[in-house]
Amino acid sequence: MELNYSTLHKHKSQDIGRQLQNASLYFRPKNGMEVVTAGGWNAGKAIFYNDLGEGQAYGNEYWGQARFKYKGWFAQTYYIKNDGGDDSNPNYLNRTGLIVPLERSHYEAQIQYNFNVPTLSNSEWTVGLDYRDAKADSENHVYGRNEDNDDYTLYGAYAQAKFKLEPKLDLFLAGRYDGCNFTSEKTFSPRAALFLNPRPIITYVSVSTKQQTHFLLLIFILIYRFKLSQEFLMFGLREL
Repeated sequence: MELNYSTLHKHKSQDIGRQLQNASLYFRPKNGMEVVTAGGWNAGKAIFYNDLGEGQAYGNEYWGQARFKYKGWFAQTYYIKNDGGDDSNPNYLNRTGLIVPLERSHYEAQIQYNFNVPTLSNSEWTVGLDYRDAKADSENHVYGRNEDNDDYTLYGAYAQAKFKLEPKLDLFLAGRYDGCNFTSEKTFSPRAALFLNPRPIITYVSVSTKQQTHFLLLIFILIYRFKLSQEFLMFGLREL
């Protein structure tokens, strides 16, 4: 177990300043398992500029993240929130005195699992889910009538598999499903690829995506596994 902690207090002037405190924890409860956590608080004030002129910004920001790894499992999550100033120290425009509060938060999470199926063409699999949520609250000062429509939520699921068809031929199949809260349309993006290794230094790749209805030869890759002279790099391809 390892714990790290840091503090910074920095004050430059009456209008610009910064303070922060961060801490992290590394934990291995058992062999092969790893847990990493971190979190902190930041506070600051600064001058900002936009098309309405300069303004004074205040804010407190809180954040935290965690990551977990064990065998084929992997998961991580992250959260950050900024209060965008408060009643005693609001964000405002210097020229007009109008306040421009903007409280916002952002949350992300992902979970993934890797596993093998030896009985199915010695295949290797990866499956996972991810989620993202971004919120904002300007108290109707910034987004106005769209205040209740400025949150974004995105989510997705994905899978990928590698099949060993022959000693020198691999098949990759993958797909991803995505959705969001601001449209009813959902998307699915499939992909397939064949990797052929006829010789130790040559790999042929054929890829098919959602936009393609048949396999196309996209890439001819020459993998140099030993040092080659500049002359061979320029003209050696003709000799293969």
